[in-house]
Amino acid sequence: MKTRAFVEGPLSSVPRLELPIERFQLRCGALLLVSPRPQATIAAASVHVRGGPALDPSGREGTAFLAGSLVDQGTAAHDEEELAALLEPEGAEVGGDATGVSGSIVNERWELLLETLAEMTVSPAYPADKVELQRQRLLDRLLVERDDPRVQGGLLFRRLVYGPHWLGRAAYGTRESVARIGARELRAHHRQNWVARRGRSSPSAPCAAACSTPSARRCTSTSGTSASRAGTRTTLRWS
Repeated sequence: MKTRAFVEGPLSSVPRLELPIERFQLRCGALLLVSPRPQATIAAASVHVRGGPALDPSGREGTAFLAGSLVDQGTAAHDEEELAALLEPEGAEVGGDATGVSGSIVNERWELLLETLAEMTVSPAYPADKVELQRQRLLDRLLVERDDPRVQGGLLFRRLVYGPHWLGRAAYGTRESVARIGARELRAHHRQNWVARRGRSSPSAPCAAACSTPSARRCTSTSGTSASRAGTRTTLRWS
């Protein structure tokens, strides 16, 4: 499916960017959107999980932010150093936030990116030491922002506009709420909310056909695979 190159009506002479997009409904319930870019030197992909900060438990605001930010700190198959050893030689970058995880890599290695993102999406480990380190960094950031008039002014404006709605608060919570979040809470949040029915995967690959190959479907369906420490293949299931 392609977007129209021009809009209709009075603005019909204004050109619009044309983005070729193909849709695949995966068996697990997630939606796969592919934008083929055969001439691009970089492949990019994202896994979007609907909900984000809206899914934060009351009193533990910032859970979604930390859960997404820590998916690259280790998985059931690879720790942080092993993930870095896989991705850095290929020039890859990955990162997560409250709404999912995304990354980019040289176009020829797009399958490695999809496999790694699938692994981070399905089986993040949330190691206790990494969680504590990142939580303390966030607490330090919140302490600095408490005395920053620009940050406080922005938060006040959001509260005036959105009131008690989740859009009226910072996505990364407060010092009080973050202090209540640990590895157990992050694992529970991931288990409950990072599920296939909320998922949307959006890669730009060399061609749309590439993302319908058996290898790509393994990366993005209910039975994706990932290399384990022993060199075997570990089944990943997103349900």
